Amino acid sequence: MEDTSIMKECEFDQSNGIYRMLFETSADAIVLIDALTGQIVNCNKEYELLTGFKFEDLIKMEIWDTHPANQRKKCTSIMRKTLKQGYGKVEFDDVRAKGAVIHSEGKGRAFTFNGKAYIQIVVRNSTEEVQRNQELELKVKERTSELRDTMRKLKVYNQKLRKLTSEYLRAQEKERKRIAIELHDRVTQDLINLCHLANELKEQSDESIRIPVENVLSRAKNALAETRNIMRTLYPSTLARYGLIEMMRQELGNLESKAGISTQLKDNQPIKLDPIIEINIQTRW
Repeated sequence: MEDTSIMKECEFDQSNGIYRMLFETSADAIVLIDALTGQIVNCNKEYELLTGFKFEDLIKMEIWDTHPANQRKKCTSIMRKTLKQGYGKVEFDDVRAKGAVIHSEGKGRAFTFNGKAYIQIVVRNSTEEVQRNQELELKVKERTSELRDTMRKLKVYNQKLRKLTSEYLRAQEKERKRIAIELHDRVTQDLINLCHLANELKEQSDESIRIPVENVLSRAKNALAETRNIMRTLYPSTLARYGLIEMMRQELGNLESKAGISTQLKDNQPIKLDPIIEINIQTRW
């Protein structure tokens, strides 16, 4: 009986020794708290380093005394939750010496020993990780702001480009109209007069010069037809007067007459389009 008691005591001492070794050599900060009073019962060296207090001072303190006064309520709430659920998450932002902010996080677990309730909290310093996350968030915000600024600039540039494109197309339309009028008023009229003159010479001339006159007349008519085609391409009067849809109908009618085929036009645009749009569509078919 005595041997059994000695064996149990040895086993307890051995277990306690292993726990003490793990407790003291842990890379994380560990603190043991009286669950009812919040009094610090024990802690390891890492917890001293984390809090900035010495061991002899810590075991005289309640756990919330290691945090700023404004976090006492939060600390009490975490203890109650841990005691009720058996576990709880710990997370604090503490201002230490020289105004440095320390971020800590960890887990608390409640247990009972010799009929008394305790809470063991394992904490680690997460300051660098939090700072990295904050820096990352700041960079994301900066990049997002830069992206939004770029998008605004692109929108402005796009508006300017549309305006310049519209002005260019209107200038182009104006120039086409001017050239078409020049062709009509000068070249076309001269070719018409040439055709009339060639017809008169043809009627008044003898057989010796009839053939050359007919050649001149034929070439003048071909030149007149080509000029009118160019005029229609540059600034078709039908397009200007009636719009693209009606012009397409007339062109299809001409195609039916020349090729002897049947065509059909389906459109859902009963009104005239913007002249710039119509001109550009017409010049590309």
